[in-house]
Amino acid sequence: MALEQADKFGKSKTPFEREFYGYTPLMLAVTSKESNLECIKIILNSGADYKKKDEFGNNLLHLAARTGNNKILDYIAKNLKIGIFERNKAGETALGICQSLNHEECTKTLESL
Repeated sequence: MALEQADKFGKSKTPFEREFYGYTPLMLAVTSKESNLECIKIILNSGADYKKKDEFGNNLLHLAARTGNNKILDYIAKNLKIGIFERNKAGETALGICQSLNHEECTKTLESL
């Protein structure tokens, strides 16, 4: 993970932010604050590899759980062959991430599967 100097003009309260080095366009679309399900569907229909993981072992479901966007999480969980009980390198599941970040709607979605 790369660290950079604080942006003097940015709105961040912390001096350093995580960079998404090595993320695919699909992973970036899922983690974006402006996540758009239609954009994600287009990328997937173009043949993007949805099984790719980041350096921490997070798959798309883990990344969607972090953002808390329930529409995207629901679509990924129901339409892609990603195990909902799969753990990242820290031993976290997507459900555990949703619970720890208090994403109640996402938690309900994963619990219903």
